[in-house]
Amino acid sequence: MGNQYKQLTIKERYQIEAFCTLGFSARKMATELGRSNKTISRELALCPDDKYCAEMSHQQVHLRRRDAAKYHKCSAILKEVIRPLLVLGLSPEQIAGRMNIETVSNYLSCNTIYTLVKREQWQHLLARKVKSCKKRKLVEGGCNLITGPLKARPFLFAWLAPVLQLARLSIAMFVS
Repeated sequence: MGNQYKQLTIKERYQIEAFCTLGFSARKMATELGRSNKTISRELALCPDDKYCAEMSHQQVHLRRRDAAKYHKCSAILKEVIRPLLVLGLSPEQIAGRMNIETVSNYLSCNTIYTLVKREQWQHLLARKVKSCKKRKLVEGGCNLITGPLKARPFLFAWLAPVLQLARLSIAMFVS
């Protein structure tokens, strides 16, 4: 299989511009840059007047990439189905589960529905507002790491001594 596709960098575009002024062919430029000659010829075809400008070409590519339509799993029809269900009080998990049971061809996971809710700003339609979880500082397993696990909760081990004593007695009874 071939190399993975990488877009031309601004540095490569400036090199193409320099090669154009020197009169290099697209094939020769491609070998010098280590790119496909088709990539170079496509890049040269973007410029209107046989005069290649690296800066203008780079700006055009960024504008085209910014304005490109993004692929979304959720179509307008699915949005029309999901919004009323959210208004009725169903959670994204319930909607995704129902879509899976009814074998909808465009099945969406609950994560995709949550992404849609965020993108369309439908958070107010969610039946239950979820608080964001914040990471606790210096706490692990309910014990404060500064004072240490044993110092923080010595009473947890107070019940252990009688239990161990009963366990030893019961084992001794089975052994003898």
